[in-house]
Amino acid sequence: MGCSERNGHNYRLSLSPPQIAGAIVQRLNEIDRINSQFALQDNQQEFQARMQGNQQEFQARMQGNQQEFQANVEKLRTAAQFALQAKGQAFQAELEAVKIDTQFGLQDRGHEFQAALEGVRQRFNREMEEYRQFCENARLQKRQDFEQEQLTRRLQHEQSLEAYRRETQLILSRAQLLMALELADDKEVRESFPLKTPARVILNAYKNYQNNLAPIPLLVVISPPALEFEKFPNAAQGFSRIEARLTDEVQEFCKHYPLTSEVRPVRYQGADWETKSAHGKSAVDVLHHVLKSVPTVVLESKVDGDFLRIYLAGWDVLEKTPHYEKVLTVPWKEVLYPIARKYAQKWREYRMTLLDKNKTLEEIQRRGGDDELNLLILEEEEEDKEFGFGGKEDYKYNVKEEKYIQELSQFLGICHCILVGLMADRYHFTHGDTPPKLPELLPGLLEKVPSQSLKEMLVAEIVASYQSLYQLTGVERPNAIPYLFLDLALSLSGLPDKSWAKNQVEYSLLCWLSLRNLSNGVVAEKSGLRELLTVFTSALMEADAEYLQKLIACLSRFEGDYQQMMQEAMQQHAIELKRQQEAELKRQQKGELKPQQKGGLKRQQKGEHQNQLQNASVVRIFTRGHVFTRGHVTCLAISPDGDTVVSDNPYGNIEVWRLSNGKRNSTLNDNSPNATCLAISPDGQTLVSNDNKKENIRACHQ
Repeated sequence: MGCSERNGHNYRLSLSPPQIAGAIVQRLNEIDRINSQFALQDNQQEFQARMQGNQQEFQARMQGNQQEFQANVEKLRTAAQFALQAKGQAFQAELEAVKIDTQFGLQDRGHEFQAALEGVRQRFNREMEEYRQFCENARLQKRQDFEQEQLTRRLQHEQSLEAYRRETQLILSRAQLLMALELADDKEVRESFPLKTPARVILNAYKNYQNNLAPIPLLVVISPPALEFEKFPNAAQGFSRIEARLTDEVQEFCKHYPLTSEVRPVRYQGADWETKSAHGKSAVDVLHHVLKSVPTVVLESKVDGDFLRIYLAGWDVLEKTPHYEKVLTVPWKEVLYPIARKYAQKWREYRMTLLDKNKTLEEIQRRGGDDELNLLILEEEEEDKEFGFGGKEDYKYNVKEEKYIQELSQFLGICHCILVGLMADRYHFTHGDTPPKLPELLPGLLEKVPSQSLKEMLVAEIVASYQSLYQLTGVERPNAIPYLFLDLALSLSGLPDKSWAKNQVEYSLLCWLSLRNLSNGVVAEKSGLRELLTVFTSALMEADAEYLQKLIACLSRFEGDYQQMMQEAMQQHAIELKRQQEAELKRQQKGELKPQQKGGLKRQQKGEHQNQLQNASVVRIFTRGHVFTRGHVTCLAISPDGDTVVSDNPYGNIEVWRLSNGKRNSTLNDNSPNATCLAISPDGQTLVSNDNKKENIRACHQ
């Protein structure tokens, strides 16, 4: 390869013709030098000329070749540009296609990523919501458990206070009874005492009740409108035949409150009122002066013109002043008009029988008497009703006639029985939380009442009396109110009119919700039974099983789907509770709680434990001189069930006590006065003690 420069241009040759020519020239020169040194000089000029010609030819060729080369290069460059442009266009087309495919792929991947991200987000939100719901349920459950525990403690506290009040009242009544026994021997007291039975006999009987720790019965005394064997006859002497019937009616009713009963005993002093000259508030004051320590009810009935009036008097143990009030005023016609109408209807049937036997009209009228006249009044009343006219007719009756005396005695006996049952229920509820008995007996008593208006009046008075009693009890024992009104509703459910029982159920539910601060909405909306049941089921807890059973028993007595509604709500509540428990168990098994959450949960549990300790209440305090603390106590231990305490004494013995009543069960002769430690095994069967001086450990097995 060789290079030459000419005219400032660089030429690059490779086996070009000039090179070949140069080689030939060189060969010729060598031949010329070999052949002849002499011809060199001669041929030099020729050679120079030829070289100059060849050079010019070579330059011409080179110039031609260069031009041809430049043309070929330009052609190649142009072709290369076109090819490169075509390839660039093809590449751009392919690149655009790849770009489009890539965009579609990225878009699809983006959609998939967004869907996956949304799924993860939803799953995360769902798990967070489940965890939040779990925490909220745990918080609510803790709150409900705490409220239920507080409710149980309040109930126990109320029961303890009530038991203490009754025990104190019994102790005071015993002291007062002993004073009354001394007073009963006073001559003036014996002469003014309105009962045939001496006061000492009654007081001795009640002293025996107290000594035998038997339930104290309620003393019931009746003063009828007139006495059969009256020392001093009065205007009501014509009603003396009422006494025996009235006494028998009440005696029969008191079989439901037998004197031997351990639940609701009643001591009935039948036919014991001595004279009607002793009556009213003055007679009650004399009885109270002597029988102040005896719970007593006095029912006094009087005839006042066309009215029957019943007065209720009495007192509880230790009451300083007896109450005496008029509780019922009934016109005779309210009782006897329906009876006269009933006899007129019977006479009409019997009168048709007499006419069939061809009896004369005069004889029929003579035999009918007032019933014949009342039959005419009855037929006029029926005709008036047929044409749309109404009004009470004035039936005729003779209040001293045997059949009217019998009916009047029966009605008066029903009123007395209701009042006796009402007062007995109030007394035994106050002293023993005994549920009422009278509502169960009401249907049988009301069947004998002649007038529907009288029935409604009596039921209204009875229900109002129980409501006032329970509401008064609710001042000191508010948590017992819902249960008491359910008991009343269950007792009243035997009546034909179920609205009385239904009203008590509604009031019971309202009180139940009020104790849990859930009654504002239902009170504002004046909700009925169905709405109250809906709110009740949403707030129900496992500890309310007893109340729920009573409620379902009451609802089963009503028409409608109340019971089915409660069962469905309870099933739903049970399913939700089971779901929450399963979610909690699943969460615990997976261990999904983060360390921070676990730490927070531990702190929460620790705080709740501290709150429980802060809310702890003192059950019993044993002061110096108590059986637990006689002498010097070095050590003690309590059993796992929390009901037994063991302690040492200075005599080397170990004493076993019952914590609930403070009584000693037994004494173990351990003969180790130096014991400083006592322990009870978890099963409560083994007691271990030590002896410091002898360095012994003793085990006692039960």
